[in-house]
Amino acid sequence: MLQVLTVYRYRTSGKLIAVGLHNGYVLPLHSDLTFSERAPHRVRRDTPLDPTPYWIEVETRSAGGQNTFRIVRSWNEEHRPPKSEDPAASLEARIDISPSEEFSDNERRYVGHSAGHPVGFVLMVSAFLLLWMAGLWGWWPPAGAFVIGLLIVLLTKTEGDVIKIADVRAAKTRIREHAEAQLQRAMRDVRAWMALDGVSFERAVAKIYRDQGFDVEFTPRTMRGCFSRWMPSSPRCAQKRPSCGSARSRGSRSFATALIAS
Repeated sequence: MLQVLTVYRYRTSGKLIAVGLHNGYVLPLHSDLTFSERAPHRVRRDTPLDPTPYWIEVETRSAGGQNTFRIVRSWNEEHRPPKSEDPAASLEARIDISPSEEFSDNERRYVGHSAGHPVGFVLMVSAFLLLWMAGLWGWWPPAGAFVIGLLIVLLTKTEGDVIKIADVRAAKTRIREHAEAQLQRAMRDVRAWMALDGVSFERAVAKIYRDQGFDVEFTPRTMRGCFSRWMPSSPRCAQKRPSCGSARSRGSRSFATALIAS
């Protein structure tokens, strides 16, 4: 399952967290938008948080009472293509298109997606409210309301216009390519590399290797920080690391595996 999370910054410490998981936990992040070694945790309602323009998309998998999160991609909302009122302009210049694989509410409205007519859902819910009257009227009023509501939902449910869906997916691809081009320009800037700390530098180098077809992992973090050790593995190379930059918690809490954001 894919989820899009908003990146916030603690006002007091300046540390980053990803917010938006269904279970209410937040995922601590490094400054390069990769998972930190801190465990997922909850944040008090009165904790001051500042929004950032960054978003990440994570893939969630559940196994053995733990959730595993893998960063699929990250992006900066401020780096979207400029908007245009020209009807001949590209779709991403006319409406808000997200790089995410999942369709946003705005994109669903554009393609005409519908989960079903609201009247159908109202009838289905009212069927349960009518159950207390079953002793007076019998079972048929709630059953009839539920069946009618279900039929209305099924008959009005639609994924949207096929052509528009294809247009949105093509626009998403262009948005990702635009973001990747900006990243490549930034990585060619020596000043950006000089501003990185040790962990961020390692992750930036690892991304270059992964883009060239290598499997990338990180070595365990020590008091001296992370270091890289490359080991050959046919037909590609792998860098071994069990846990650097990952966050683990037991029981019903989460396990976050840090991978390089793409």
